[in-house]
Amino acid sequence: MSLLREWAKKAQDKGFYGSLIRQILADENFEDHAVEGVIEAMNLREGTTSDFADLVGDSSNVERDLIKSYELAPSNWKKFVNTVPLRDMKTVTRLRRSDTDRYLMVPEGGEHEQGEFSTYKVTYTPQKFERGVNFTWEMLINDDLGAFRNIGRELGIAAQNTVNDFVISFIADNPEIYDTANLFDADHSNIGSGALAENTLAAGITAMREQTSEKGNPLNIEPGFLLVPPELEFTAKKLVNSALVPGGSLNDANILQGMVEVLVEPLLTDANNWYLIAKPSSIATVEVGFLGGREIPEILVKEDFDRDVIWYKGRMVFGGAVMDYRGFYGGIVG
Repeated sequence: MSLLREWAKKAQDKGFYGSLIRQILADENFEDHAVEGVIEAMNLREGTTSDFADLVGDSSNVERDLIKSYELAPSNWKKFVNTVPLRDMKTVTRLRRSDTDRYLMVPEGGEHEQGEFSTYKVTYTPQKFERGVNFTWEMLINDDLGAFRNIGRELGIAAQNTVNDFVISFIADNPEIYDTANLFDADHSNIGSGALAENTLAAGITAMREQTSEKGNPLNIEPGFLLVPPELEFTAKKLVNSALVPGGSLNDANILQGMVEVLVEPLLTDANNWYLIAKPSSIATVEVGFLGGREIPEILVKEDFDRDVIWYKGRMVFGGAVMDYRGFYGGIVG
């Protein structure tokens, strides 16, 4: 006896006489067309689009799955990005101001000197990002694995990947930023060419520490993250997680241990390049603005009664920009 028929027999013995139980016991080949039997047992009829949607899940259930998946999906960008709410989709302008000069001693009865500031602008324009999926009643009926019932999960993961792609592109593509130079540039004193190793990582950390403000004052930036492609994951973790110098024979303490957190990013396609990113609490790195402060995408549902088609669409509105190059260091080997 099959497990399904055994379950139905036990249910009947306990006094349950539902239509699904009767059909299983009456039809020895019930499992050959179980999908049709279940649908009939649920009293679903062709053309009832509300029931059609219920097979997948109502919009609140899909949205719940989307939110959960969005929050749990792997994402490196959240570690070093500052997020802000946006009121509309107009171009955002951020006015960054330098530090002031050092205090000067003022003699009794003397006047203080006025300090001067230098400023620069960072701008970005938020954009709308969407992804829709649709399927028919027939596709759902033939879905043996229940894949369409995971639509909320899939849209949530896709949304998280979209934001991560957007942020990581600032690093991987080395774009021109607010001062018309590339993010990683010799004039920014934030680029090296050595392969990831103890000496090159130490040099990168030192270079970030030595960055100065527009006034020439030391910023004492604290490196927070080492972003690497999958090919450098084990090298990176060995460098910063080992208690002793990796490969050393003198049992010397590893001074790099715990200095930065390793982030492995599959979007980095060059197997040799590596990047240091400062802690956002130390200096501004990247800002990402979300319309209305909504970081989690909204879900929209549309049904076509006549054609038995249902659409689900996820939508996000956001934009962003690099706020300060001094929070980055690139080991650009390739």
